[in-house]
Amino acid sequence: MFAPIVVTSRDGERRRDWSDGLARDGQRVILCAARDCPLLRGEHCDILGRAGAAVYDEETVGAELFLALVRTTVRPTILFARDAPSDGRHHARYTRVLERGMTAGSPHTR
Repeated sequence: MFAPIVVTSRDGERRRDWSDGLARDGQRVILCAARDCPLLRGEHCDILGRAGAAVYDEETVGAELFLALVRTTVRPTILFARDAPSDGRHHARYTRVLERGMTAGSPHTR
């Protein structure tokens, strides 16, 4: 069984639609609203620690959380995305990747 994918957005509709798309592809998904995030306190995030990958909505997750993700040592590959609405639903358009173990430099774009 594959490790789950964390979908993080403060927008509940985006979180639901993005995760629904991944679930239709057979992925297990964990939803996160990034409220009271332990990474912002310099702590370990148990959800990220057991995830295979994570999708972060860069329109609703700010620079402070981005820096915390870069600095944390225990995390999966992070995919940053922007919303690309169509057909009455929200769809993730991936913009950047922060690979597992990458701690220096900027995330590359794809």
